[in-house]
Amino acid sequence: MTKRHVLSKIARLYDPLGWIAPIIVTAKIYIQKLWKSGLSWDEALTESLMKEWLGFENDLAKIERIVIPRWVNTRKEDKIELHVYADASQAAYAAAVYLKSVDNNGQVCVNLVSAKTKVSPIGKEVSIPRLELCAALLGTKLIYEISHIMKISKENLYAWSDSTVVLA
Repeated sequence: MTKRHVLSKIARLYDPLGWIAPIIVTAKIYIQKLWKSGLSWDEALTESLMKEWLGFENDLAKIERIVIPRWVNTRKEDKIELHVYADASQAAYAAAVYLKSVDNNGQVCVNLVSAKTKVSPIGKEVSIPRLELCAALLGTKLIYEISHIMKISKENLYAWSDSTVVLA
């Protein structure tokens, strides 16, 4: 197993809406580890990198069992809200947008609309507060784009973060 083979496998993942974002961000973090290892393209992976890759590949096989409904069950008379959640860690940051609809009977339906992830830069120490702000910016851009496409007014947009830096 070589870096070339691993990157070829990861490049096949196609997820424009971010529905498998947790898996994609794990792949992005693994790619960073490959670059940091200094291995050439056709050099065999170290034992620890190989073990980690096999675990990831095992998880990757389970993706086929994930079923995500593409249709968001809403009607014109429903109250529609978009909620974005943003968070960060030392390795990566992410944002996820959910659509919440409430019908005339008070029945609530929540669906994941989209998610995005980014990895922390290599070789540059970035603080957690800075990464939390990056996550908030990513979430803001994502909810703006989705609200624009879906024609949802600003009054029905909500942003959530557990970071006191972002909330300040």
